[in-house]
Amino acid sequence: MKTETVEHNELELIIKSTAQTPLIKYSVENSKLEFIGRSIPEDVAGFYEPVMRWLKKLALTKPRRLKVELLLDYVNSNSTKAILDILKTIEKLKEAGTITELVWYYEEDDEDMMEFGNDLLYLIKTPVKIISLSETSFDERTDASKLF
Repeated sequence: MKTETVEHNELELIIKSTAQTPLIKYSVENSKLEFIGRSIPEDVAGFYEPVMRWLKKLALTKPRRLKVELLLDYVNSNSTKAILDILKTIEKLKEAGTITELVWYYEEDDEDMMEFGNDLLYLIKTPVKIISLSETSFDERTDASKLF
């Protein structure tokens, strides 16, 4: 499966969402990287490889700040490792001086995704804000990702 990547300039990143993959986008304007949707791609390495390649390009620019928001409704076990690898790469940006903020959103009744967010607190060094959203708020935000 080929990941559809659309880049408007060298640092902007948009990977369109599908039924099996999240929207991943970076806005240069507000230094925000977002992951929104479901992560169950057949080829996890192939799907996330453009994100890792893009992060390496971003690191060369020595960004002053980076906000990462993860709003995922389901993550399979193979995607879990890829997401952790991405977050550990982002930690390297923090170690190099980038002001980094990580935010994990989950639907208030979804204990599995809440647990995943809590697990991040122990698996990475960067602090993670864990925020519960009502089902309506969560659905509104994930539905909006389908517009890309």
